[in-house]
Amino acid sequence: MKKLYFLLFFLITSLSFGQVINEFEPNPNGTDPTDVSIELKGTPNTAFTGFILSIESDLGGSQGLVDRFTSVSGTFDANGLLVVSVPDLENPSLTLVLVSSFSGDNTTDIDTDDNGVVDDISTFGTIYDAIGSPDNVGDEASIYGVELGGSDFAYTGDEPRIIFRDGVTGDLFAVNDVTGDSTDEIYDITATLVSSSDFDVNPAIAPTFGSVNPVYTAPTEISLIINSPTEGEILAPTASISTDITFTVQNFNVASANGDGHIHYKVDNGNDIMKFDIDPITLTGLSSGAHSVYMELVDDNHTPISPAVNTTVNFSIATINQVATITDLRAGNEGEYYELGGEAIVTYTRTLRSQKYIEDISSATRGITSKTASGSGILIDDNAGAITTTYNVGDGMTGLKGRLSSFNGILQFVPLEDPGVASSTGNTVSPEVVTASELVTNWENYESELVEIKTASFVGATGDFVTSTNYTINDGTSDLTFRTNFSEADYIGTPIPTTAQNLVVLVGEFNGTPQVTARALADLTLRVERNTINGFSLYPNPVTNGKLTINTFSNADKEIQIFDILGKRILSTTLKGKELNVSTINSGIYILKILEEGKTATRKLVIK
Repeated sequence: MKKLYFLLFFLITSLSFGQVINEFEPNPNGTDPTDVSIELKGTPNTAFTGFILSIESDLGGSQGLVDRFTSVSGTFDANGLLVVSVPDLENPSLTLVLVSSFSGDNTTDIDTDDNGVVDDISTFGTIYDAIGSPDNVGDEASIYGVELGGSDFAYTGDEPRIIFRDGVTGDLFAVNDVTGDSTDEIYDITATLVSSSDFDVNPAIAPTFGSVNPVYTAPTEISLIINSPTEGEILAPTASISTDITFTVQNFNVASANGDGHIHYKVDNGNDIMKFDIDPITLTGLSSGAHSVYMELVDDNHTPISPAVNTTVNFSIATINQVATITDLRAGNEGEYYELGGEAIVTYTRTLRSQKYIEDISSATRGITSKTASGSGILIDDNAGAITTTYNVGDGMTGLKGRLSSFNGILQFVPLEDPGVASSTGNTVSPEVVTASELVTNWENYESELVEIKTASFVGATGDFVTSTNYTINDGTSDLTFRTNFSEADYIGTPIPTTAQNLVVLVGEFNGTPQVTARALADLTLRVERNTINGFSLYPNPVTNGKLTINTFSNADKEIQIFDILGKRILSTTLKGKELNVSTINSGIYILKILEEGKTATRKLVIK
């Protein structure tokens, strides 16, 4: 799924305040276009000029940030319609907002603490309209339509293809992006399914930019519609524990008494079950495979009403395939579900989308030993927060269940549930040494693995690292893209190395182009086997008494940092003198980095 964004329209008008967002395509059919059309509605034959802004939304911590803005202009036609062209919108979740002016830029953040509540709109003029559209239930809390005085859709079960207002009442409707044709489902703003036959023109056929929108007429006939699951839907294996059948009844009062009647339903052609309300039907204990639910409306004598009103939905529950290793998992099929039988070791964790990088236990060994070349890695993408246990780098997990998917070419594992407490701790994955040319040719063999590239230089790069930026590295065998994908990394804003480094990186790609990304500053600078401080020496090494003596010719004040072999900084201090107290540090192998008078030295440090 795409990055989540909010889009704001900021339009300046010298006339009326009655303008609204009338129609747009959050997720058009086919390949994303360069530009998309947006229809506004206002006073006929009046002029507009203004701006279109995109505001990013991501539950990982960046929602509310203005991402880009574009100027627009035009005149409402005789029907009060104005169609403008803007760069392609990011897919939902998003919010569209009409305002009179905007004085910010692409660093403006309306939600500075990323909690889904607007904090600062001082750069906004008068807000005319706002529409929020989520692409999952969780994002209903992070759209800003209602917050800005407009409307928010409930999650409709998919990314809307078209959002439009009724041509007469102005009520909001969404066409879901399921098949991309006239059979796509239509929902009102509460995510209640409505029939295309209740409009004068089927809204699912195509948008009606420049023409009056379809008009909805509420049905007077009795209807019974199953909203979820949808026909033919394949549910996750967890649905075997509990599955809700949601439905809508119109123009028929379901009650146990003093109503029009009640509901009979049956599961998998079993016995009739009576239901006297319209709450969801909760099914438990379903097996993997195909299932059906039949529902009909009956009178108080249990006789089907005439004409008959009934409906059936057929769905299935996916099977969990068993695999022993991540290598086997990566050979699976996207969209299918798997359980990883073997232990996997965490090599990196992120707050963003609760992502975790893991590698096969066959790739990792306890203690300080080398990684075998036979293991594989994969990225866990857990935007829904299914994994509630906190895992640290070096922790093991077993019994991981999820679904294979991909994003921008990177294979991902979306977890179904929490695997529970770490199966082991303190594991070490020593990165496999590879060349840049090997990664350029066979990057998918190493995707999401931790690897080391020896003596690699940043080609032509100066200054400090900037997030979301591509840099070229070369180790003498080939150029390779180094991308600062991890905005949280501690090397963002620090100087780009000007000499060759032994780089520890996670391997990724962007739609077929290999990329690598370092987890932390330690991955970039702690593997340099050089000493640039004159007269530098240290003893004893190994340290046995908790005290380390560090000598240099100048014996000036020194900035000391000690990192464990996973790159985690465990000590940062200023040393005035020669003796460093390391008695509080556990026994093990570490990396010592020293900065004195602008010069650095790095050494392996053993503490016993």
